[in-house]
Amino acid sequence: MLTETATRPDECVLVFGIPTSREAFLRDRDRPDKDFTRRFAGLWRRYDDEVAGPLRAVEPELTGRGVSVEHDTTLARFGELLQHEKYRVVILFSHWHKNMVEFADAMTAADDIVAIVPEDFSGVLDLCVCHPEGLTESIRAERPRCRMRFCRGAATPFFWLSFYRALFEHLDGANISYLTALTELAAGLLGTLRGERGTE
Repeated sequence: MLTETATRPDECVLVFGIPTSREAFLRDRDRPDKDFTRRFAGLWRRYDDEVAGPLRAVEPELTGRGVSVEHDTTLARFGELLQHEKYRVVILFSHWHKNMVEFADAMTAADDIVAIVPEDFSGVLDLCVCHPEGLTESIRAERPRCRMRFCRGAATPFFWLSFYRALFEHLDGANISYLTALTELAAGLLGTLRGERGTE
């Protein structure tokens, strides 16, 4: 099965639907149809500290390992990446609000996202989007060949960016699948947390 064979970092693309630059932040801040920037009280310095700055720190390491990074991603571009023969893993790093995912061009309803996922897509769609249960259920029902991974709980962008840096460090040269790398990294983190609690 495609998703169970070894995955190289250069077969993965990390896609940002939320702003990653000051220009994009200011553009979205003044749009009533966007949501994520409002959670930072419209303050670029706070957003840079919590989102854009950590990404600038992590991105060179990711791209150095071969991972592609897409900024200011529209829904149409997301669809193109899902169809690209190079990518077996597409990671959507974005924001979920009122059953919609934020892309650079618009908040997009779950049904419209499902429609843009190719029916024959048999790779991994990793939704780094907090609580997208409705979307994942629809994709599983309507795109059964697609393998899913998604966030069940809330976490900061800094946490997830650090997680992906560790994930691709683990995956690089390991000759394992993306899903196996996820499982092993998660197990390692859980073991670390249990060890820390045991020493309290």
